[in-house]
Formats: sequence, structure tokens, C-alpha cells
Amino acid sequence: MDEVKVLDKVFDLYIPYEEIERRLDIIKDKMQADLEGENPLFVVMLSGAFIFAAELMKRLNFAAEIAFVKVSSYAGTQSTGELKEQLSLTKDVKGRTVVIIEDIVESGLTMKSMLEMLEKKEVKQVKIAAAFVKPQLMKYNIKIDYKLMEIKDDFIVGFGLDYNQYGRNLRSVYKLKN
Repeated sequence: MDEVKVLDKVFDLYIPYEEIERRLDIIKDKMQADLEGENPLFVVMLSGAFIFAAELMKRLNFAAEIAFVKVSSYAGTQSTGELKEQLSLTKDVKGRTVVIIEDIVESGLTMKSMLEMLEKKEVKQVKIAAAFVKPQLMKYNIKIDYKLMEIKDDFIVGFGLDYNQYGRNLRSVYKLKN
């Protein structure tokens, strides 16, 4: 589909699923090299990152655990700038390699908060995997170890990203039509 309607908004095709698949394989190869033998814990940021995590996890060929946390900062198409923790990390992560899986990194506030929380829990190392990164919006110096791609400051839906909780199920990524 070249165009989709999600609730009251129209979105144009931005990133076809075939391109996402190609980039997932690149991330998989890098993770295989970096993490094999580490028995990492993948911490998936709900709700948006669950599709990215599922697509990534089924490609990996090493022992790993998965856990979920939920922190939100969006209302409609805008970030509120405030984090609301709705589901906490309950796994013991002391001495472990943790890979945070996030759908989109914009300001870096969520990642900064997660890194601070994990540091207090004495993890061995933390790596960040993000489906999409908006470098021009970054307010914090956050290293993204694995990313599908950097994008412009467009509002997007699909591949786990939503508009008012709708559109996550779209395989491809669509950007808000101007």
C-alpha cells in the first residue's frame, strides 16, 4: 500500500517492509558477533518495540532471555517530555549484559533513564537496539549500538509504532502526509 489511513490521519509509504527485513539481517549479523556467549537479557520497551524485538529475536542463534518494561511519553503525535513507568523490570540483571530494544529514539530521555536505572543494578554492560533514531532531536549523548535506520523528524506509524494506539500492525512504515 502506498497510502494508509489511521484513525483521522493519512500516511504515505516511507520504508517498505523488504528494506526493514534487509536491515534486520544486518543488525542480526552484528549482534551475533557481539553477543554470542554473553547470554544477554533483551529488555523490550513496550508497546512499540515488541514487533522489532520479535522480528529480531527469531533471527538470533544464541542463548538469550527476554523481559518487558513499559514507559510512555507520548500523547497523540507529540511527546509529553515526561516519562510514565507502567511496567518495571523485575529480572535480576547484576553482572549481565543487557540489550535494550526500543522502537524509536528521539530526545534520548527514555534511554537516559533506562541507562541510569540499569547502572544502579550493576549490569555488566548495556547495549541499545533501536528500530529508528532521529539524531537531530537527540538531547542526550546516547550511543545506539544497533539501529535499523536514522530518519528525519517525521511522525511515523507501522512496524510497532502507533498513532493513538493504532497502526502498529502495519508491516511497512508510513509517515504522516503533509
